[in-house]
Amino acid sequence: MKALKFDGLVVSDRDIIDLLESQKYRISKDKILNFLQERGIFCSDHESRHSLHELIASLNIDWFLIEDLLSLAASTDEQQKVTATNFSVNEPGAIEKTLENLKKELAHKDFVVDKLKNGSFEIQYKTEKLERNNARLIQRTSKDEKIAINVDGDNISMVSSVGEGTEPVIAKFFDELGRNCKSDIENLNIDFSSIVDSKIINDFFLALIKIDLCTRQK
Repeated sequence: MKALKFDGLVVSDRDIIDLLESQKYRISKDKILNFLQERGIFCSDHESRHSLHELIASLNIDWFLIEDLLSLAASTDEQQKVTATNFSVNEPGAIEKTLENLKKELAHKDFVVDKLKNGSFEIQYKTEKLERNNARLIQRTSKDEKIAINVDGDNISMVSSVGEGTEPVIAKFFDELGRNCKSDIENLNIDFSSIVDSKIINDFFLALIKIDLCTRQK
C-alpha cells in the first residue's frame, strides 16, 4: 500500500490547489464531489474542477482535511510488480539468522519478520521516496513492501515486490546470507517487472506448483 506524507508545518490554500491540480488523473471529479458531500457541501455536476478545487482550498485547513486529501490522492489501483528468485542454502538456520540481523539493521524501515509453521517466512517493511517534481504536499511517499521466502529443505524460493526501495534490501539480504553461509549464494532470478497482467504471473506459479507436485509423486 502506498501512502503520501508531507513535512511542512504550514499549509496554504495554494498548496491544496496544487495538490488537487497535480492529481487530476488519480482523483476523479466524482471523488471530489463525494469529498465535499461528506462535509455537507453539495455542488452541481456542471461545476468546473478548478472551482471545486478552490472551494476545498477555502475550507478550514486542519490536519484532518490534509490527511483526507492525502488519502484521496494515494493511488490504490497500481499493479504491484513482483520478481522471484530461487537459490539453495546448505547451512541450517542461516536464513533465520540473516533475517534477525536485518531486523536490527533495518529497524528504521519497520522491518517485521513472521516465521510460518512450515518453516517459511513473510517479511514486511516500508520504503520512502522523495519526489520533488510532485506538488509540495505529496513529495514524500511511503510504500509497504513484502517478501515471501518459501523454504523446502535446502531449496529456497523468494517472491518480492519490485521497486527502487526493494533492491537495496534484497542485496543486503543476500550479502548477509552469504556471510552466514560462509559462501557465495548463487540465485536464479525470475523477473516479472515487465509483465502488467497479474493473471500471467498467477498462471506461472500455479504451473510451477503442479510441476513440483508431479516431481514429488514420482
